[in-house]
Amino acid sequence: MAKSWKRVLSVALSALMLMSSVAFSGIASAAPATDETFPVGSTMKFDFGTLDQKAVDGYISIDKDDLYEETKGYGWQSFEGSWGGMYESIAQDEILGDGIKYNNIRNQVSSSVVEYSYPTFTVDLPNGLYDVRIIQGSKLTEYVSGAYLNGNMNAVKWSTEEWADAYTEPSEASWIESKAGEWRDNTVRVAVYDGKLTVELATSLTNDGTSGTGIINAMEITRVQQQAASEQPRIRFIGDSTVATYPPYDQPDLTPIPEQTGWGSELANRQFFADNVIIDNKGRGGYSARNFIYKGDFNRFFVDARPGDTVMIEWGINETAGGRRFIDNKTPGPFKEYLMKYVNAVRAFGGTPVLVTPHTGNANFMKYMRELAAEENILLIDMNPQFAAYKKAVPAASSYLTVDGTHPSRVGGILCAQIITNDLKDMDTPIKPYIKAHPLNTTNAPTAVVSNITVARQTTGSVTLAWEMPESVIYNPDQMIVRFPVYRKAAGADASTYEKVGEGTAYVTPDLTAPKLRVTLESPATGDYDYAIAATGLTGTGPMSDPITVRQYVASAREQLENLANEYGYALRHYSYHYTLESYLPLDKAVNEALSLLEDNSASDDAINAALNNLQNAVNGLKRSLGVVINDDMEGQFEANWGTTGQVSITRELEEDGNHYLNFYVSASGGRSRTKKFDAVESDKLSLEFDWQPGNPDRRNVTEFRFLGSSSKTPYFTLKTSCNGHIGYVAGYQTADIQSDGFEKGPAVDLGLRNDIWYSIQVVFDYTTHTADLYIAPKDADQYPDEYAYVTDIAIPEDAKDLTSMIWYTARGKNDTGGNDLSTLWSTNVDNFGIYYVPAGTVIDDSAMAYAGKIAYDIITSADFETRYTQESRDALMDAFNLGYYVDDDLSLQADYDYVAEQINLALDNLELDFSNVKVEANKDSYVPNETITVTTVLPDDVAMAYLANENGMPLVSERTLSANGDGTATWTLTFALGTKGERTLKLFADGVDTGKTVSFKVGEPPVDPADPTPAVLSVTGPTDTVKRNETFTVTIVTNKSAKIVRLFNETGAGLAPTTCTSVENADGTITWTYELSVGSGGNRVFTAKAANSDRVFYGDQTLEVKVR
Repeated sequence: MAKSWKRVLSVALSALMLMSSVAFSGIASAAPATDETFPVGSTMKFDFGTLDQKAVDGYISIDKDDLYEETKGYGWQSFEGSWGGMYESIAQDEILGDGIKYNNIRNQVSSSVVEYSYPTFTVDLPNGLYDVRIIQGSKLTEYVSGAYLNGNMNAVKWSTEEWADAYTEPSEASWIESKAGEWRDNTVRVAVYDGKLTVELATSLTNDGTSGTGIINAMEITRVQQQAASEQPRIRFIGDSTVATYPPYDQPDLTPIPEQTGWGSELANRQFFADNVIIDNKGRGGYSARNFIYKGDFNRFFVDARPGDTVMIEWGINETAGGRRFIDNKTPGPFKEYLMKYVNAVRAFGGTPVLVTPHTGNANFMKYMRELAAEENILLIDMNPQFAAYKKAVPAASSYLTVDGTHPSRVGGILCAQIITNDLKDMDTPIKPYIKAHPLNTTNAPTAVVSNITVARQTTGSVTLAWEMPESVIYNPDQMIVRFPVYRKAAGADASTYEKVGEGTAYVTPDLTAPKLRVTLESPATGDYDYAIAATGLTGTGPMSDPITVRQYVASAREQLENLANEYGYALRHYSYHYTLESYLPLDKAVNEALSLLEDNSASDDAINAALNNLQNAVNGLKRSLGVVINDDMEGQFEANWGTTGQVSITRELEEDGNHYLNFYVSASGGRSRTKKFDAVESDKLSLEFDWQPGNPDRRNVTEFRFLGSSSKTPYFTLKTSCNGHIGYVAGYQTADIQSDGFEKGPAVDLGLRNDIWYSIQVVFDYTTHTADLYIAPKDADQYPDEYAYVTDIAIPEDAKDLTSMIWYTARGKNDTGGNDLSTLWSTNVDNFGIYYVPAGTVIDDSAMAYAGKIAYDIITSADFETRYTQESRDALMDAFNLGYYVDDDLSLQADYDYVAEQINLALDNLELDFSNVKVEANKDSYVPNETITVTTVLPDDVAMAYLANENGMPLVSERTLSANGDGTATWTLTFALGTKGERTLKLFADGVDTGKTVSFKVGEPPVDPADPTPAVLSVTGPTDTVKRNETFTVTIVTNKSAKIVRLFNETGAGLAPTTCTSVENADGTITWTYELSVGSGGNRVFTAKAANSDRVFYGDQTLEVKVR
């Protein structure tokens, strides 16, 4: 069951009282609090809406009629005049009796001015820090309740959204509702500097003035101890973006603009203060003296205040902006009133305030600041006229002191810091003993000299030089270096022949970690040259460095191969349809071979040169397919003829690898654009292609490429990046909202891609279907594998028929709440820009390719494709079939369709069956001449003819039978006879194709049966080494069992009698004879062994060769 707030409060009260009786000592009497009556640890408690009920013990009862009275020191403020009705908005909750419910009033005075009225409860308190606890809720009804404490609208918020500087109320979805039975219990630490705590009770409001209903139940105010004085000297800064550190302390994700800074940041670099000084920079970009308060920064600043602080306060730039930042500059009162809030707060917490006029800003505000300083005896550093005087004394400095006319550059920030510290050293402040002042230098050129120049990279037409100079030297107040001019002369020539050929900048890298001391220059393709570098400051150019000699660059064959392979390997893999497929494929193969070879560091020079020659031939053989409107790799003059708009520059930039790209740069806020026109062509389809690096990933800027045709002056397609850091597009005759993040209000489509990397962009416009297809891919796909977008069938206007111009547009940056941000400085880059087209009336017949592809597809997807055909022929068919993927439905022409059909049909004709697993078997191992031989083999069932061929390749006449096996194979049985004796090997052919398979067997006399009654010699063996004449040697003869006698015969048939002859019967029925003899005639002798039975008729023809010497 829901508890009332009083039960909740009573439980909390009891628990806390157990811990500290002082903390809730309370003031129930009607007297203003003072330091004596309300010391640190004291608590004042208010119970709202208890007119007909007794207040909780220790609480002061407050109803809707308790107006503020100075004698008691608390109560409701009353309002009169145009803000009337406020008092009526406070009403007792008659149903609950335990709170006061309220609403707010929103009065739209004009299109740019809105006034608000809130129920306001004021409590007089001694200056100091307080924990203010506010309880809001009801057990029966839901409310949207909040509270603004001393102007801080973020104290107890009723919305989860950030407050917009414009008078735009938070969306209903963001309202923080307390349901029935729920209480919002918030404690906020508040810095009271003017003796009053002002509580404005807030609730939901809509842009049309409809108010929600809020409720307040109770409030407790506990005084807490202020921060003690710092043990180290401390200086603190309050101001806008010209003061702030970059990236800001509370916005670490905000990417800084290169070189932009604030003077508070430069003071924090410790060139101007002793090392033990604590520097606390709370400058905020886009802020004014007014919204610094309502956003809560003012309160946070003084909650952290310490006695002895020196506080620098600069305002007077953003106050003229509309909405909640606005302060009227036509009369001094409003601005002075706001400045006094800061001055009084600094003094209230024991600090020393110092007002600072901005180096640029509204003249009236600066005038009012000077008047106030004199009227209220406030220290003032009048920086503005001193900054102007320096620019007059050093005219060359004007273009370097700010990045956009408002925000200081590094050297501009240092100049401001010099002016401030030069004045501050003469003022009576706690920080005075710790200041290291630097007099302004208006005449002396830098003395610093560049050192350690190296060649960081070199190509045929460019050289990249790097050098060293410490950042402490570059930004030393006596140096103030902004540029590094580079000079060149022929190697060894007199120094008087040096010519300036370029310059580098001194600005730090975007992450603010180190200066950028590196420059890439165009260089002569031939000859050796000396380069020297000097340092240019605001007051002139210093001495040249020692020279470095750069020798003529000669690219090795490996470097040439790598450059060429990378160039065409990327471009043509993405845009193969620019060329006929037949001419592209050799290039694709050559690129792959080159890249593979380059991975081998041990590849020979001959191999590298051969690959380079092959790749160059493939490049030379390319034949363009599509029509071309423009094809520019930025090596030409694409930057020309863009029209003119102020503060926009378009330049051709050089990368370290020698590649050029186009840089679009805007140096001022507001909407800026440049336009380039193209020749109109009649086409059915048109492909717009370019590489794009959208820009600095800063959410404060918006840039777009808008594409127009001859039928309208409004773009029909736009590519954009916006201040939420993403890329998107707009289709149709409409433009995107640029007042918010560029996507949330439409009609732009957010693709969610980051905007700080290089992409390849393609938009294919189909003027026959009135659609566009958008392809976006990262150029470095390995590093950014998820940054892809592919959107098809985007509707475009039906009257769009060509592309005649493109507009680069950039809009003033926006801050987080939708207001203007002066820090634009947007830069975007483009490379490899092309427009290609299919001529109007082009008709494509894809039937031949489709027919061949269907046959190939059926074969490739068959279950036995991998086993049925040879690897080589399968690969050839797959390669031919995959050629179809190179054919672009939108942009390929007839020649490519026909080429693919031709290649698929050729691969089908050459598709070979795979016989690697085929077996061929004979039914026996040996046959007698003319005996029937049976051979079987299993082949694919679509083989029409199987046959055997002899050793001479002649087919054998056979009887053939065929039996299907039902598994895609068939068994062939081949029967035939052979008369030629010997070891025979026959080849198997299928449909005239040699399968690579053979069958072997023997054809000869049948083997001798040991049981045969005819004597027979089965084998004869003798000495393998040479024997001497007339020397006895042994011969072994094996016969069947019918033999009774054996004999060796010489070449003439004469018998050779043995000196001894013995025999042994074997277990298998054969007889082994040991026959010893000698011969007198030398040479390679051939003896024949024969056997006989008792009739002495000899049989056998086994021979034995013996060498006799």
